[in-house]
Amino acid sequence: MTQRNINLDVLRMSAIVLVFLAHSFLAFEQESAWHFIGFGGVGVDLFFILSGWLIGSQIFKEIHTYGNLQLRRFWTRRWMRTMPAYFAVLLATYLQFYLFNKDIDSVFAYLTFTQNYVTDLPYFYVSWSLAVEEQFYVFIGALLFISTGFNKHLKTLILFGLLLLPSLFRALGWYDSMVESHVRWDCCIAGVLLAQLQSEQTAWWTRYKMYVIKLAPVALAVFVLFFAFRVWPPVQGYDDPSPFVLALLFSFFIVYAYETQFAFGQSIERIILYISTRSYAIYLLHPEILALSRRIDSDVHFLVYAMICFGLTLLVSEVLYRLIELPFMELREKFSFSCARKNTHSQLISTGS
Repeated sequence: MTQRNINLDVLRMSAIVLVFLAHSFLAFEQESAWHFIGFGGVGVDLFFILSGWLIGSQIFKEIHTYGNLQLRRFWTRRWMRTMPAYFAVLLATYLQFYLFNKDIDSVFAYLTFTQNYVTDLPYFYVSWSLAVEEQFYVFIGALLFISTGFNKHLKTLILFGLLLLPSLFRALGWYDSMVESHVRWDCCIAGVLLAQLQSEQTAWWTRYKMYVIKLAPVALAVFVLFFAFRVWPPVQGYDDPSPFVLALLFSFFIVYAYETQFAFGQSIERIILYISTRSYAIYLLHPEILALSRRIDSDVHFLVYAMICFGLTLLVSEVLYRLIELPFMELREKFSFSCARKNTHSQLISTGS
């Protein structure tokens, strides 16, 4: 079995912690010196590039091993990984609305992962990012299936062109909201592009990774600066970096994580792995926990509030992970149409995808 890359788990854990802290501060509803934590919302974009990298790596490995991509198998495995937990939380949301006689709007949009285009997201707001990813799985799977026989340089060119498109759409104002997929795919595409370079452009990748590893600390320093700029903006009218800038920045993190090894110690690795493997459940459930926890005494310190909420979220997430996520991941291997293809099984399981 391929050894799990703990560095990628560190990135996944960091992504969910960043998002959780950002949303915790919003739910805290008090002015505080901690408002720079709001920039942590970009953890969603870190999830996007991780997702692009992992599914891209799986697809290119399958194509390299077998000469083709079984598209139906790819989509089925993705949907069995992501949809059960999503629909479980959505069902719980609708049950809550029914019990408290609340109106339920836009059901069809939420059921078809189109809510980021056709609604103003009146509930389950974080699901916009799930819609972005589900739409991306359909698109990128079909694209890489069609382009299987293309020259590797042509594939690189196509993916690089796609990477530029969201910036063009934003510049032209061809969107109504920044949660629409065509203006938020920067990091998703960047992840797949990195996977294609690593898999098919090995000579270029070998040269590229040397510079990336050297410059990764600089990229991390720039990322930290973006938090500081929330407090001390460098220029008047400063705004947070665009998704394209984040895609470039996070690309350094992905390459560095993939190409280097760290020894964290057994205890630390257990914590990293625990939070990483439950990050999807945490992401789905944390808004409700934060909403319920608003009743905590308003005099409590923000960090105490965040820690209490995170602990409660972990407890509930464990239930979702054990009862829904894990069984469906195991169920994938019991059917011929969804089990991993021979010789790739260990690699697919090792990524936790």
